[in-house]
Amino acid sequence: MTHEELEQKCARQEQQIAELVAKVAWEEEQYRLNKKRRFGSSSEKTDVEQLSIFNEASVK
Repeated sequence: MTHEELEQKCARQEQQIAELVAKVAWEEEQYRLNKKRRFGSSSEKTDVEQLSIFNEASVK
């Protein structure tokens, strides 16, 4: 390979690395968002009507 061909190959590989780094960052963000959505505090909210079941049981 000539020096110019090696430089072109290196430039292509650097571009591929940059694209892959961006993809990994995007996937990590998606993972973080899905984890937050799945295990975040919003999934822990309880229905007020469900809590009334316990209040009725303790009254009887």
